[in-house]
Amino acid sequence: MFSYGLFSLRSGTVVPTADSEENITEEIESLSKKSHTHSNQSALDEITAEKIEKWDNAPEYVDNQIKNFKTEIHGNLHQHKNFSVLDSITAEYVAEWNNCVEKLSGVETILAKIVEVDV
Repeated sequence: MFSYGLFSLRSGTVVPTADSEENITEEIESLSKKSHTHSNQSALDEITAEKIEKWDNAPEYVDNQIKNFKTEIHGNLHQHKNFSVLDSITAEYVAEWNNCVEKLSGVETILAKIVEVDV
């Protein structure tokens, strides 16, 4: 016969001891506390919903800080005398310029075929 203090096991049946209910509850609570522990429990206990929300929003906060910093740097340290000209450059203008460059490189190829140059 095997006796654990809480139960006596006899031929495959469990027979509670006299004060088993109280002992069982205490034993379960004790084992439950020991079954899952953390060496950093004090740090984990300080985690709150508010802190988690701040952590979740941190990337957006950092992005905004970087944008603000870039704006401040650009506004104070990076200036151009021809800002109005630069500001008028659009994607359409860039596309037109690229188109002209392509056409000019085609002209260069045609001219090279027409004019034979000895080097």
